[in-house]
Amino acid sequence: MTNPASPTGTTSTLLLDGSNPNLQPEHANTYNAGLTFKPLFLTGLKVDFDFFHIDYKDRIDRLINDNYFANVITAADQLGSLVNLNPTLGEVSALLNDPDRRVFNLAPFCEVGMPGCIVNPASIGAIANIGYVNIGVATVQGYDVDARYDWDTGVGRFYVDATGTLMTENSIQITPTTASASMLNNAGDPLRFRGKANLGWSTTKWSVYGRVNFANAYHNRLDPNCPVLPGCSVSSWTTVDSGIAYTTPKDTAGIAGGVRIAFDVMNLFNRDPPYANVPGVLPLAYDSLNANPLLRVLSVSVTKKW
Repeated sequence: MTNPASPTGTTSTLLLDGSNPNLQPEHANTYNAGLTFKPLFLTGLKVDFDFFHIDYKDRIDRLINDNYFANVITAADQLGSLVNLNPTLGEVSALLNDPDRRVFNLAPFCEVGMPGCIVNPASIGAIANIGYVNIGVATVQGYDVDARYDWDTGVGRFYVDATGTLMTENSIQITPTTASASMLNNAGDPLRFRGKANLGWSTTKWSVYGRVNFANAYHNRLDPNCPVLPGCSVSSWTTVDSGIAYTTPKDTAGIAGGVRIAFDVMNLFNRDPPYANVPGVLPLAYDSLNANPLLRVLSVSVTKKW
């Protein structure tokens, strides 16, 4: 794992993952407040504004899902007692030979104990628990906005809507004695802002829509090529979706009534996900939490209502 203090820049580390029989119940205090605006002078407009704040205590979390993997040594101040930077040979040997624990070597990938797969206990310089634990304190806070305006015309009904989520905090303090760490606006973490805007038109039979999706720019502190925080920059990502649908009248004879046939195009302009070097067991060139590798996707759906 990455270790700037090591002459080689890395240290062989034993990562512990999986179940934990010592887990305790988790607790949370949740606060929500909302405001809805529907002006009489502009019929068809509705704006919802919501605030949320959640304080978790003893939240059950799997730390590898919070991107504690290749960075466990550099993040030792956040993991506290979950990282042992000076394990004894006996501690390492006990874990490697535990009959209830499966051990895998990641380079090359193989299960320790199988023919040709051997790990020298003396080569292990650190032990880190990245499995299920009770996190001391976790806080999530932000705002949701949903605005919509629709109006009737002689040629159908039009609508415009926009939704967005602005997160102002997403932090964890893994143990009572360790530093609080922000899990916001970094690769593998929730983004500070996501939003989408729609424009649509519909009649009793036809409907058409176009949608713009936006995810803000952020940083990738997992990339070893940018060891200085906040890490490598990851570009914002804007994609466009569109679709058209036809619905038969319910009173159409036979089973043809109430049938909806839709044709949708996701990522209409074939935008690549922004590049992000995410190391791991299966290294990726994109952030799987905040993007996907699919380019333009065409789909046809048929639904029937009775």
